[in-house]
Amino acid sequence: MATSIYAKPIKAGTILKFTLPTILMMVFMSLYTVVDGIVVANCVGSDALSAINIVYPFTLVFMAVGLMFSTGSNAIIAKKMGEGKQDEANRLMSGVAITATVISVIIAVLFTIFAEPMYMMFGSNEKILPYCIDYGSVMIPYGFVMCWQMLNQSYLVTADKPHIMLIFSILSGCTNIVLDILFMAVWGIGIIGAGLGTIIGMAVGAIPLLLFFNKKQALHFGKPEFKVKEILFAMANGSSEAVTNLSTAVTTALFNIQMMQFAGAKGVAAISAILYIHFIFTAVSFGFTSGVSPIISFNYGAQNHEKLQKLFRLCIKITLIISLAMIAASEIFAEPLVRIFSAGDEELQQIALGGFRIFAINYLLCGTNIFASGLFTALNNGKISAVISVARTLVFECAAMLILPMFIGINGVWLALPAAELCAVAISVTFIVKNARKYHLIKG
Repeated sequence: MATSIYAKPIKAGTILKFTLPTILMMVFMSLYTVVDGIVVANCVGSDALSAINIVYPFTLVFMAVGLMFSTGSNAIIAKKMGEGKQDEANRLMSGVAITATVISVIIAVLFTIFAEPMYMMFGSNEKILPYCIDYGSVMIPYGFVMCWQMLNQSYLVTADKPHIMLIFSILSGCTNIVLDILFMAVWGIGIIGAGLGTIIGMAVGAIPLLLFFNKKQALHFGKPEFKVKEILFAMANGSSEAVTNLSTAVTTALFNIQMMQFAGAKGVAAISAILYIHFIFTAVSFGFTSGVSPIISFNYGAQNHEKLQKLFRLCIKITLIISLAMIAASEIFAEPLVRIFSAGDEELQQIALGGFRIFAINYLLCGTNIFASGLFTALNNGKISAVISVARTLVFECAAMLILPMFIGINGVWLALPAAELCAVAISVTFIVKNARKYHLIKG
């Protein structure tokens, strides 16, 4: 029988091998999201691409719910497993999955009722609105599927089955890509086809949740318990991940509003293209952090201080290497990536390429902040994790987005994210240094 990841020694090869499926899964999910944008831009047009970016903040809410419950409960579940409380872990997982689904359905109903005025508030105009309504009519009612996929990804990693997660992520992505091409390029359904492709693809990615009904494996759905205190703690512990997604929703809306002001619909299409590219580059850091978090939580729960210290040092090195690799990749691939989304539109290409050169500075910094937030979630300290996330993705980024353009125009929009990440690094490093001994991340 194969040795569990939790019993293996902390070595670079071991950790990278375990986290690689999660990294690839995140990157692949980003890639098929990017394919959505490419097919829409080339088959429907830049207005439709802008519409997807306007609806995107609302879809992020469903992902935020899924991430909040999955990462928040995941850290608790892995800690309970480390403490030998397997039955408690199983019951908690069941209660959390049901709660997350119910909340997602309620949100979908509210968003459907108020869709049109919300799209206008988040940067649409009369020309783009019909595209928003069409795309949202598919994405919003089935938002719970996005929540299920988030739960699935986290629980499979904790169950030491990241390879299954990767296989179904690839199947999910391939389904989305094929359906996008069929719906839009072949059958001409338009932007509704993009929504259908995405939702059906995500449903495929959620299929492995069925594995948790198998009582023979250690981590499985037990008799659900709805202990309010535990579920609220899971929500609080995962709040940083939810805040990250909700803040991204807010900042995406601000991007749209500011770009509409400075460059019109072309500007919104340009920022849409850049944000698609952004998903790919940050997916590596999110994937590594998500993959390594259960190992941190398990060793913290088991009080394996020596292994925890080795793991922490290794994570810092890997995070720095990822940051350097991403900034190099952004320089090398900027022009070809932007060209794919421009669909021959020279004006759109120039706006996007000029902006991305400035925007990409953030890749030197964001990996540290992503890992710091994930680290404290894994250590069951949702408060610090939430502070880092709120400061990074809401306070600093929104402030920079509102203030910088007043002084340097459209360049202020592009610089907003690098400026926010720089400020957040100071907070992340401070929290890690102050709490390193408390959580036995360093000796002493």
